Amino acid sequence: MAVMMTWGSTTYLTLPLLVGFGLLVLILFLRWAYSPKKTSLIERPTKASFKDDYGVLVPIGNPANYAEGEKLRQELIANNIKATLAFTLEGPQLMVWPNDETKARNLIRGRV
Repeated sequence: MAVMMTWGSTTYLTLPLLVGFGLLVLILFLRWAYSPKKTSLIERPTKASFKDDYGVLVPIGNPANYAEGEKLRQELIANNIKATLAFTLEGPQLMVWPNDETKARNLIRGRV
């Protein structure tokens, strides 16, 4: 015994509404996915700024290049000093917290 589907008068109203709702959801999703926004899964290029723009952090050295700066930063981290390699207009800058400034300067003296 085969069951036949019959179309009633409500089908002419509900089917277009369901299709319209689906399209609306699709449009909203695509607008969200392709909208230019501040937070993104893709990393944006870093912009250089002045060394004074890093708040409380103190610049302790100006390495010749970023590879040397990263080596020095890793050495500071190995000695329990929180350090940052900042991308500034004057070139790479090693930055540390004020409490660690003298210890960090003593550690990298003669290398920067």
